[in-house]
Amino acid sequence: MPQTKKIKSFSAIRECFLRFVLIVCGSIIGFLLLEVSLQYIQKTEKKFYVWTPNTKKVFNPSPGVMPGINGSSLFSVNSEGMRGDPYFLKYDYKIIAVGGSTTECLYLDQSESWPYLLQSILQNRANFKVFVGNIGKAGHSTREHYYQIRYLLEQYPDIDLVLLLVGVNDLQLYLCDPSYKPFDFTDPAQKAKTIKRAFAIKPVYLYNDNYVPFYKQTAIWRSWRYLKNKFLAKNRVQDDAGYWYNEVRKYRKNAKKIISELPDITIGLEEYRKNINKIIDLIKEKNVRLILMTQPVMWDREISKEFEELLWTGGIGYFMIGKAEAYYSIDVLANVMGRYNKTLLKICIERHIECIDLASMLPKDTSIFYDDYHFNESGAKSVANIVAKYLEKTLSHGR
Repeated sequence: MPQTKKIKSFSAIRECFLRFVLIVCGSIIGFLLLEVSLQYIQKTEKKFYVWTPNTKKVFNPSPGVMPGINGSSLFSVNSEGMRGDPYFLKYDYKIIAVGGSTTECLYLDQSESWPYLLQSILQNRANFKVFVGNIGKAGHSTREHYYQIRYLLEQYPDIDLVLLLVGVNDLQLYLCDPSYKPFDFTDPAQKAKTIKRAFAIKPVYLYNDNYVPFYKQTAIWRSWRYLKNKFLAKNRVQDDAGYWYNEVRKYRKNAKKIISELPDITIGLEEYRKNINKIIDLIKEKNVRLILMTQPVMWDREISKEFEELLWTGGIGYFMIGKAEAYYSIDVLANVMGRYNKTLLKICIERHIECIDLASMLPKDTSIFYDDYHFNESGAKSVANIVAKYLEKTLSHGR
């Protein structure tokens, strides 16, 4: 009897083991089939998308947190990964607006962002249809802008004009990082990381290099990332209501140290100059019109206490999560931003590039900004009107 029980017990164990092996083998085969199928599907995808296509998000800014912004705001991305209307060939003149968060206009409704307002103004005043695609994204600097412009102009050879609002992210990148090193466009690893930041979705071939882990080169991983970005990902910095701004303003207000001495920004300015010139070379090669714009900010040597309460940037280290070593004074920030803007203006003169000096045209108060440099509703209108006025004479005569 005991021997029979042992036999039955062994048979049960063997059966469980075989089931386990079958499940594992079946799972492996299933994953391989899924990978092959997704690889086949994704190989047909050869386009770049700054934003995940067809993304929609509604923000509900809390009253008082962002002066000059009222009501709910719709953030909508078209099928080409741009914030804006559907992209069709029927448009007579096509523009892409490139920049960081001041172009992105995250908390502004689609109809209130300055690129969309610019399109509306030009549509109403011009005799043909104009498209303005917004590819601004928070945190992007000239490093990301170069690759976005490079690949998107190849992807959309019918783009007529690139508008580039630039400066503050390059400045902050330099100021906040004590171990700052200039970007090297010849370094494949740096290129891979920057392209990853520049685009939400990239063609498959860009994954096939030694700088991306093997599992991230699989079609299953790419599909998971796409679905996560589209349905699950949350903005870890800017929440729906904008309460995050209250926290980061406290960090600056309670800073242990405020630096009043001007830093040596030679290295940062040199990279900025180099990157801008590289972008100009690229666009001239593509024979596309380029208009550069200086960066407006609320930083001012004589800023009022009321406005200063709205500021939060200028920290050294991870200041967005409350781990800044110190903060630069508003006077210092105003000074160095002015030097970046002067550098841009000088480049435009030297290279014969059109430039709109927005920084000198806008007041430094809450009629334009809700914090250091982000536009509120009236600020976006002012920017759109300035750019539209500049473009009207040109567009009235066609391309």
